[in-house]
Amino acid sequence: MSQTELQRFAMRWYGIEELKLLLKNIGFIDITCSADYVYKKQRSNKEIVFFWYHPL
Repeated sequence: MSQTELQRFAMRWYGIEELKLLLKNIGFIDITCSADYVYKKQRSNKEIVFFWYHPL
């Protein structure tokens, strides 16, 4: 018989524009997005999301 350990895992998902707005609202000024490890390369799919994990 196996045992299970449960714990809360808080995660939030943001779209690219939402993340940029969030960063601007907290004081970041010059925000640059890059894709595939290429500086300032644009993603072809604008629906790509970012997640932010905050341990409780």
